[in-house]
Amino acid sequence: MELDLDRAARRFAKDTSARAKEAASKREKLRAEREATRAIAARREAAKAAEEAAAAAAAAVEAEHRAADLERNRGVYYSEQLRPILSRAAEERGIVRRCDKAQLPPSAAASLSDASHNGVAAFEISVPATGAATHATLLDFGAPEGAIGLPEPLLRGSFARFQPVEQRFRLEVEDVKALLESELMRRTTLSVGDTILPEPAVSLIDTDLEADTSLLPLLSAGGVLLSIRCPDGSRCVRRLEPDAPLEAAFLLAEAGWVEQPGTAPLPPAFKLAAQFPRRVFARDGAAAVSLAAAGLGGAQEALLIELPSE
Repeated sequence: MELDLDRAARRFAKDTSARAKEAASKREKLRAEREATRAIAARREAAKAAEEAAAAAAAAVEAEHRAADLERNRGVYYSEQLRPILSRAAEERGIVRRCDKAQLPPSAAASLSDASHNGVAAFEISVPATGAATHATLLDFGAPEGAIGLPEPLLRGSFARFQPVEQRFRLEVEDVKALLESELMRRTTLSVGDTILPEPAVSLIDTDLEADTSLLPLLSAGGVLLSIRCPDGSRCVRRLEPDAPLEAAFLLAEAGWVEQPGTAPLPPAFKLAAQFPRRVFARDGAAAVSLAAAGLGGAQEALLIELPSE
């Protein structure tokens, strides 16, 4: 009888211990779940606060830009995020200066109703994801709501400098003046980043624009015989003055770069390198340093084009 009671007592103690452990495990699990829930809530609150702070900062910047635009544009302000669509309206109407004509949606008319007293309605178009920007003039308000109609491809301009960036320009273009006149007649604005590159942004309406092609001076003798080798093995050679800016070497490389079909253009971040002794030259500051000051003042100098690593 006593043996049975001992076994029952041990079994009871074992069951009690198991239930206590199970209860403790449940309490620990519940505590962990509550802590996880609080942590998630805290992260959500922090994310919400960060979003609100970012929105407030963006609103402050937008308000500052709005105030500046209102003052600069004499009470006219328009800023919207629109979806770009192809527009051939200017081409179909036979407009010569059509390459930078844009169509806005009808809702923009109210915001721009007072723009007529400012002259031609020119505005900036930018891509927030890349930072790329150009300028355009208003064609009409015929775009669908939420969209801006753009064709395929400001200060009043007084001077623009054009730099050839492909060797075929020198080989194929015989009349540079005629080419520039033909291209400019199809535009009302120019922006850095367009095919033809002027000062940051200018209007071409009712103005005599002085144009200059930035061709490097050619020496028949003396100076520095500069040879630049491209990755494909081709070379571009030019004789320059020792006091010519190092920038001239970069211009020579760009003008001598031959783009084969299907290949990428010369990356803007390319560098020039001399081998003996090895020296690497970057574009930044090159306009303020002469060839001689950069150690390239000898009778003959050779450089290699180095492309940026991916």
